[in-house]
Amino acid sequence: RPPETGHYQVRIYDCYACKPNSNINWQSIPLYTQQYKDDIRLAARTYQLETALIRAVIHAESSFKASAISKTGAQGLMQLMPATAKELGVSDAFKPSENIQAGSRYLAQLLERFDGDITLACAAYNAGAQGR
Repeated sequence: RPPETGHYQVRIYDCYACKPNSNINWQSIPLYTQQYKDDIRLAARTYQLETALIRAVIHAESSFKASAISKTGAQGLMQLMPATAKELGVSDAFKPSENIQAGSRYLAQLLERFDGDITLACAAYNAGAQGR
């Protein structure tokens, strides 16, 4: 229902985890902690990120499916858009080690851009970092 006063925008969510009326039970969906453990640990060390944050992004973006492709063309575990992957020097976005390194690097760049605000950085990671 639109508000009685003030400006508003209608938002359309195209990711299953982002829908406000999602019926996903986050208590029963497993968060994989062992898959790609070494790649995640290396990326976390390289870009000074928490391993849990990288795992959470992978979980939200692809559910740990290395071959995932979104409706918009994002690819791999961390759902890199082809242009972003190219900018980050990725030759194969479906190769887990490359995808995790590049996605983590991009996430670290966004955290720097948004002064360490994880909420803004993750929102920008998922939706695109236009503006600011």
